[in-house]
Amino acid sequence: MEASNGALVDALGVLAANPSVANHHRVAEVYRRLGVLDRSFDHFELALALDGRDAAALDGMARIWRDWGFPHLGLSAAYRALYLAPNSPEVLTTLGTLLQALGQWTAAQQMYERADSAAPGTAYILNNLCYVLHLEGERSRAEAACRAALAADPHMPEARNNLAVVLDADAQSDRTRR
Repeated sequence: MEASNGALVDALGVLAANPSVANHHRVAEVYRRLGVLDRSFDHFELALALDGRDAAALDGMARIWRDWGFPHLGLSAAYRALYLAPNSPEVLTTLGTLLQALGQWTAAQQMYERADSAAPGTAYILNNLCYVLHLEGERSRAEAACRAALAADPHMPEARNNLAVVLDADAQSDRTRR
């Protein structure tokens, strides 16, 4: 892969010429998109070694723990990232997804609401808020959040699916089919 994937070849070449935090991030994100999470994690760690206050690297590491199915192991990195970047919508959303995965829905909702305040109208944040509100049984607020997500990104399949789930939960099958 390191020799055949163009994006990875380019990112590794730039990193070799200039081993910076930003270039480790770039390599980490390419590996993440390719599904090679262990190598992605390694490069986030290397970025953090260069800058111990790198909230984005900590956020990346927390997301990888979540994606590996161990959200509880990502909490430390996520809370450190939040300390360093308390108004970052990405960090707030990552922490929300970890808390949601752990069944802490109210805490997850609070993180998504903070993220929405930091970046109003962002589709992925509103979609996450929609789903956690659904889990909490707040159907009308969940529907509103899903519709806002779709208004922000009409082609977001996750928001369409979540809206269908919310409407189906209300037994509004005609509206769900639409």
